[in-house]
Amino acid sequence: MGEVVYEYNGYNNWFVIYEPLGGFVLFMNNSYQNDFTNLEAAQNWIGECENE
Repeated sequence: MGEVVYEYNGYNNWFVIYEPLGGFVLFMNNSYQNDFTNLEAAQNWIGECENE
């Protein structure tokens, strides 16, 4: 199991889990959203969604 490396509470509750063999996995309100190769890309995705 991976570890939570980033959390953001805005309009939605976001968290990013780092999976050693699979990269970064993004969840919104406990629902899978997307996979990323780096944390910065996941944070940018969250920023874009929260600013809409």
